[in-house]
Amino acid sequence: LAGTIKARWICEQAHQQLKEELGLDHLEGRSWTGLHRHTLMTMIAYAFLQARRLQKAKGEKESPARRLELQGGVMSPDEVEAFLAVPFAAEALQLRRWDDQAKDPKAVTPDLAHYQRLITTAFVVPPSKGK
Repeated sequence: LAGTIKARWICEQAHQQLKEELGLDHLEGRSWTGLHRHTLMTMIAYAFLQARRLQKAKGEKESPARRLELQGGVMSPDEVEAFLAVPFAAEALQLRRWDDQAKDPKAVTPDLAHYQRLITTAFVVPPSKGK
């Protein structure tokens, strides 16, 4: 009896997570195909997240090579050139660097004044020339 109760509790917890975290209950479709696709995609997302949670709980780290492979692999010289031609490419790279730096558990967080300067600099519009 205890095993049955525990199994039901696990199923109920999973169903609750599917609704709250992944939007299982957000479908307003009117066809079996739509319901099936929405449920299938929600279940696939849930399985992925559970695998990541288990991986993290075991302390396994995903290798940088595997992460790069999942993101499309190494860019070709032509792809690099095309990316650098995109507006705000430099800013996107800087954001990525900051994101990588934030993953360092030994990193020191700057004080509030540092961020206030960044915000002030970002929102100050330089005067136009000739005015």
